[in-house]
Order: sequence, then C-alpha cells, then structure tokens
Amino acid sequence: MHHNKAFQLLRTFSTWELRSLDDFLRSPFFNKQEIILKLWENIWPLCPLLEDPMLERHALFQILWPDESFHERRLRYLLTDFARLIERFWAYKDWSKDVYRPEESLLWAYQKRGLSKYQKQTRQRYERKLEEDAQLSAELLQQRFQLAEFDLLTESDQFARQRSVQEVLESLDEMYLLRHLRYACEGVNRARIFAESPQTVLTPLLLDSLKNSQTSNPLIEAYRLAYLMLTEEAHERHYFALKALLWQEPNWALLDLDALHSLALNYCIGRLNAGAEAFRQETFEVYRHSIEKEILLPKGGILEDNHYKNLVSLGTRLKLYEWTENFINAYRERLYPTVQENAYRFNMAYLLMAQSQYSKVMRLIAQVEFTNVFYQLGAKTILARVYYETEEYESLFMLLKNFRAYLSREKSLSSQQRVLYQNFVRVLKLMGRYQSGDNVLRSKIEKTFAQYSEVAAKQWVEEKLALI
Repeated sequence: MHHNKAFQLLRTFSTWELRSLDDFLRSPFFNKQEIILKLWENIWPLCPLLEDPMLERHALFQILWPDESFHERRLRYLLTDFARLIERFWAYKDWSKDVYRPEESLLWAYQKRGLSKYQKQTRQRYERKLEEDAQLSAELLQQRFQLAEFDLLTESDQFARQRSVQEVLESLDEMYLLRHLRYACEGVNRARIFAESPQTVLTPLLLDSLKNSQTSNPLIEAYRLAYLMLTEEAHERHYFALKALLWQEPNWALLDLDALHSLALNYCIGRLNAGAEAFRQETFEVYRHSIEKEILLPKGGILEDNHYKNLVSLGTRLKLYEWTENFINAYRERLYPTVQENAYRFNMAYLLMAQSQYSKVMRLIAQVEFTNVFYQLGAKTILARVYYETEEYESLFMLLKNFRAYLSREKSLSSQQRVLYQNFVRVLKLMGRYQSGDNVLRSKIEKTFAQYSEVAAKQWVEEKLALI
C-alpha cells in the first residue's frame, strides 16, 4: 500500500490543503460515495506520512467492510476512485483561483442558455478585469484573444462580426508572437550555454518580419530584441536596446522580467568570457538591477547565496568597495538562515582580501564552516592568496599540499572545478618557490601558466605573475 497512487498524492499535501480536501470530499456535489468518506476519515489522521500498520491492505479492508471477506479488486477500485477525486480536487482548486477562467466559463454558460442580459454583464466584468490587469504577460494576451474569439463566435451582426475577425487576428498574432519568441529565446540561450547548435529558432518568415521592425507591444519587443541579441551576438545594439526597455521598470509579469534579465545577464557573461572587458560593468549593472528590483528575490524575499557571491565578486573586481560592503551588510539578512553567517563571512573576506586587509581576512576565514564544496574551495583559495601576499611561504606550501590532496579525494567536484583549482595549486606553488628564493626560473613559471591557463583566481594570478 505504500506505493498506492492515492497515498502518494496525499503525502504531498500541506495541513491547510488536507483541511480543504476534507471540505471537498464532504460535499455531495463532488463526492457521492459514503465509503470514500469513511476511507478518508480513517486515513486523514495519519496524513501526510501514511505509514501506520492499519493501512496494510487486509487491515484497511476490514475497517471499511468489517463483515466481509477480503476482496483485493474491490479495495483497488475504491482507491482508484479516491485518487481520481484527489486529482479533481486539484483541478477544481486551480480553476477556481484563476482570475479569468471562471468568468470565461460563465460567459459560455449564459450564451448556451440564451441569457443575453447576464451574458453582457459578465462580458463587461471580464473585459474590465482585463483592462485593470496592468501587468503585461503572455497569459493576459491569451485572455484577450479568448475574449475576442468569444465575441466572434457569438456575434450575429455581420458588420460587427467582421470587426471581431480583425480583433481575433490581432490578438492571436500578439499571443503567438510572444510565446514563440519566449521559447525561441530559451532554446537559443540553452544552446549557447551548452555550446550546441540551437534546436529552437524562429521560422524564416517570422524572423524576417521581426528583424528590422519594432512591435507596438513592449513585451514582445523585449523578446524580439533578446532573440536578436542572442543570435547576432556581435551587434551589441540589441542588448543595449533591451537594457533600456528593462530599465524603464515595465509592469510585466515576474516570469518575463526574470527571463529577460537572465537572458541579458547570460549575454553579458558570454561577452565578458569572450574578452570584452567592458561587459564586466554591464554584467554588474544587470545583476544589481535584478536584485534591487527584487526580480531575483521571488521566494519570500530570499536571496540565493550564489547571487550574493556573484555580485560581491563583480563589485570587488570593479573596485566598488564601498558599494560592495554596503551590499554585503544590507542583504545579509535576506539570505537563507542556514547559509547566512557562512556567506556573510566568506564574502566579506573576499572583499577585504582585495583591500589587502589580511589580518581581518584570516579572522573571517577561520570562522567559515566548510558546509559544502564551494566554501571549501573558496576559503582555501583566499587563504593561499593571503599567505602569498604576506610572504608566509612555509604556510603556503603546507596549505597547497593539503589543497592538492583535497582536490584528488573529493568526489563531488566537477571535472572543470578540479582542473581549475589543480592548476591554481600548480602555478602558485612555483610562484611561491620563486619568491622564497628556491631555484625556479621565471621562464618555467610562465611556461607552466601558459600550459595551464585555465586557473582559478586567474586575474589575481596574472597580476602577481606580472610583478615577478
């Protein structure tokens, strides 16, 4: 019984949802089987774990039908009916909480019954809701299309019907364009990330029609620019045009704001990785805008610690030390409680490292708990840099020895991570030996760095190598 579908569905319910399901099952409109209600009353107290011995098949059957012999098929059919009721509950809850779907269903109900007066009132209310919904989204465009389609299918006046045809076509174009562009951008972006040929592209006819002409819908225009930005990477004007639209703080759905900011951010990172150093500032600005406008904080205002770290890294690299320190302190409380202190100490240490405040860095790093691989790698790298900067070469060599052993045995590292940090250890050890007076030629360090150029903390390594 542990793997029964109905029980697996119930294990996903919250306490509030279980109460709501109880109301649903007790309503004779939805459930007319008393035996299902009896089943529910016996298992509700055991939710959501549902691991009691009474849920064993024979025991459960005896509770439901105490005067009858065990019948496997009868119990199975009952549980199937119960699972379907749970599914219907979910469907009903989803339908009823939607702002538009009940209105649309009511429109058709009045139309079928010839109640034109109430149909007109419902349509006006439906249209008002669409007009009041200032948040532009693909869903809103779909609702506009469906209302226009209803008008067309129910209009009897030929002149008005012709006008309705035009409205349907226009709203259909908008709905189709937005969804097509949204998915095309996602397909191209994923292909860029994984260095693959794009599997999702605009049809040639659609691309030709959009390439050189703006659309009147600003959200469609944003996706049009995003698509051109991703497919014509060298033409930076598409990125800057998209950025200008986003900086106007449009009232669009969070789903689209998040998607468009992410596309812009990925473009900037791609350009930066290709050597366009000016895009470090652009990457910082898009990231900062996304966080300050709470586009990257959808989960109850929680900021993911990887976003926290990325923006600290960008601000530090751009030498925006005062802004970065203010950001670290201001958003400390917005992190998940489980990572809050670790993330704060590590990122503050990263900032202080760039400001050569080495004693403070050492104190903070000593307080970082190695709860995951990221903090292990980051803390060891910062500590190695401190030892090198303060000329504590014996401590540096001991740390690098331990670091290399850690990289060899840690199974959770990706191959890319392992190579980056192994190269860091390899090059920094040679630099430390050179600086400590060991018999190491500078040319050997340069040759090694050229051979193992994919290295963690690369900018810092390059800066220090140039000073040798």
